[in-house]
Amino acid sequence: MDNMQSMKKVLPIFLSLIVIVAIALILTTGKKENDVPQISNPKGEFVKIDSSTFIENNEYYFTLLDKYGTSQLENDLLTDLLTNASTNYIDLAKNDEDFNIDEEIEKMKYESLTLAEAQKIHTAEEMAEFETDFEKNLKNSGFHNLAEYEEIFYLNHAKELYTRNFIYSELVTSEDSPIIELSDIAKFYEDTKYETANLIKIRFDNIKDATVLLESQNIEIDSSGDFVNEVNAADILTAYSNIYNNKYSYLNDTPLQEYSYDDLKEESAQLAKYVFSSLAAENDESEIASDLKPYSDLISFDGNQTYYLIYKSDGDKINDFKTFYSSLTDEEYNDILTTSPLSPNSANDTEVHRLLIDYIKSISSNSTEINDAMLDLKEKSELTIYDSYLKFSYDKFGYETADNEGSSNIVYSYKLNDVTKEINADTFFNRLNYRYAVPYSKNLIFRDLSFNEIYSDGTPSEVEDELTSQITSYKLNFQSGQYASFGFTPTNSTWKQFMVSNFKVRSESELYNSLLKSRAIEEHLEELTTTPELETVYYSKMVENYEKAFTIDLFHFLVYIDSDQDSKPDKSLNNVDWSDNQKNLASELLNLLRTKLNTISTTEEITFTALDAIYSDYLEASYITDKNDPDYSEYAKYKLAGLLLKTEDLSTVTEGQMADAFEEESKTMYDKMIAEDFNKLISPNNVETEFGFHLIYSHGTSNKLDAYKDDSNLTYPTRDDIDIFVSGDTDEELSTPITLFIETYYVPAKTEYITENQDDIIAEFIDNSNPVSFTNLSMEEEFYQFLKI
Repeated sequence: MDNMQSMKKVLPIFLSLIVIVAIALILTTGKKENDVPQISNPKGEFVKIDSSTFIENNEYYFTLLDKYGTSQLENDLLTDLLTNASTNYIDLAKNDEDFNIDEEIEKMKYESLTLAEAQKIHTAEEMAEFETDFEKNLKNSGFHNLAEYEEIFYLNHAKELYTRNFIYSELVTSEDSPIIELSDIAKFYEDTKYETANLIKIRFDNIKDATVLLESQNIEIDSSGDFVNEVNAADILTAYSNIYNNKYSYLNDTPLQEYSYDDLKEESAQLAKYVFSSLAAENDESEIASDLKPYSDLISFDGNQTYYLIYKSDGDKINDFKTFYSSLTDEEYNDILTTSPLSPNSANDTEVHRLLIDYIKSISSNSTEINDAMLDLKEKSELTIYDSYLKFSYDKFGYETADNEGSSNIVYSYKLNDVTKEINADTFFNRLNYRYAVPYSKNLIFRDLSFNEIYSDGTPSEVEDELTSQITSYKLNFQSGQYASFGFTPTNSTWKQFMVSNFKVRSESELYNSLLKSRAIEEHLEELTTTPELETVYYSKMVENYEKAFTIDLFHFLVYIDSDQDSKPDKSLNNVDWSDNQKNLASELLNLLRTKLNTISTTEEITFTALDAIYSDYLEASYITDKNDPDYSEYAKYKLAGLLLKTEDLSTVTEGQMADAFEEESKTMYDKMIAEDFNKLISPNNVETEFGFHLIYSHGTSNKLDAYKDDSNLTYPTRDDIDIFVSGDTDEELSTPITLFIETYYVPAKTEYITENQDDIIAEFIDNSNPVSFTNLSMEEEFYQFLKI
């Protein structure tokens, strides 16, 4: 009885607990569902802005689909297909020892340079700026961490590896006659794949220089360019080594350089052909080819006429290969072709097979070949895109399409290992959210906040009329074929397709809203950046830009080293590693040239022709340093140190065009010429840049703008002038010089500031507005962190 009574007392409490738990479970379940945006719940609020504005799930889905849908589909699809192919190409890419992912990332981070290369030419501050920008760009592109970014590189490399096998199976071992015949490979070998040769290669600008130096080594040359006295290979080797060491001593290389055909071909295809085709294969280290003259025939090298002294030892052993492939039967060749280039079989690891792999590698990195291979892969997977808008944006090839306009049904499907995989809109929406929602939210939210701010009282009728007229104009231009040069005509596409491709919208009403909101953003950004505080910043920047400005007409001499002999200055003094002796000689040479220019200027005007004559004298001067020799040259010691000279007419130079040190010296010359009313000036300083050492000569300047030409106390426009210009007040007119000054210096200063700081301006505006809240709390937290990057 007591138990029964106790039960009666406890049961209501127990039942209440069950109800509470059930309600809690329902609420929790509901919250979890709301945390995940669903297209199947299109009215769900993806993000709430202030108290009255909402962006719904389906609206956000469409904006992400418009902007990122095609790239997300491509990456998702190919990652699946390349992972689950007969060979896992993604893993293969990650395990490829020849693929350096760290170096690939470094090149993206440091403007196509590796870390080691960038450190040679950039300061620590510049390196830190590169790294900060890289991290910011990662976040802006939707990558949460570096590992996600690396996956894109691995995917791209996997595409190359797949393409290599695609080419192999489709072009080499197809049932039809293989496109690559054995004779083709033999020709490919002869053209590109010689054994490494040892050679001495010495470059000269004219034949006289080469002859003089050969004669200094007791080797006489007749008028036809042949040896006069009998010399053996040892004599030639000794002579060429001495000349090489003398001419290129600054390189600290051994006289015998290792060259492959490909290495030499990078410098000059004609030179490579000459060296490797003119030398007999049976030559050994003690002989030189009978038809090799002391210097080569005239060779065109990057548009310049250039001579070389060439000595080659060790044959290229091409006969070994010729013997091999000439005796190879078709059956043996077909056996070689059956081995995949991705996994060479040791039994068939022949010269032909290695060459075949190299050939396939050389064409498999071509973007056209990769695109063809990827298209084939997608067609084999029976890819079907059901959203016609996504399909049109994704690919112009003929995939099957079933238009569902982005409903919760299937967005795309494909076959993987004989199993059909279907991706619905909810799944695809979540993938887009993960990658792009946070960085793209800033743009959408600013758009809507700007729209509310500017057009809270309704759209002005004049704006509505203007935008409607603009759309009508676009449509009429399309229908009349005005966009044919862009690939759009009424016969090959529809007006809707044109809107999809060019404006990322699906209808005229969407286009109107897009243009309207762009106008709102433009006007609101102008409002945010037109404040007294920022106008002070723009004004200071205007004055700074004016003070830095100059316009000067320049010629210059450049002393440089061309260690790779491409007839161009090497990229950087740091990379070339100039010796102290060379630097001293470069300064000494420029001082000598300055003396010559000063001598000319006392009697006549210095023209570019005068500079060019000095350059020609240097070019033609001998290497003789003996003052008692009739061919003695005052330039010899500079030429023997490897210093080359060029002169250039730089025409009119202004700020921002030249290397920093060059620009600084040019500005100093400009200020002196303006202050002292000079019309010409030879720089008293030698300027060092990454290209070499410069001597600058100016033959004219142009005066800067002056807003108040008649007032010696005023140069810049006043703040009142700026206010009148910005407001567009037609009641007060500004003089032409003032308007021109503002347009030249103030407007660019403002544009530059807004361009550089627009992201921060927008982020600060959103952060200071009414709170923005996401359905998904983790996305909200990530969003506010993103605003602060």
